[in-house]
Amino acid sequence: MAFFAGSSDAAVQSFVQSYRTMFKTEPDLMAAQSYDAMLMLLRVLKQRAQTREEVREKLRGLHDFRGATGRATVLPNGDLDKRLFVLTVRRGQIVQLN
Repeated sequence: MAFFAGSSDAAVQSFVQSYRTMFKTEPDLMAAQSYDAMLMLLRVLKQRAQTREEVREKLRGLHDFRGATGRATVLPNGDLDKRLFVLTVRRGQIVQLN
């Protein structure tokens, strides 16, 4: 799964709590991905990228980024290498295995 609001990961819980406070509803995958995309872009802009090419290259240099959708590394071709949330059901509750 690409996003699990019930994750015990600190970055996920921080996002979920902030989202609930601001919007009075539960975050979904699209909200989490949008949040992570903005955090990645802000991180790159803080490195003073001046052109689109510099932004692209700095984004490709992101490794082990921790966000609402978990950990991600941007590969040289621009794809994301993501660690997905592995879930199971225990005692009637959905819980994260990894």
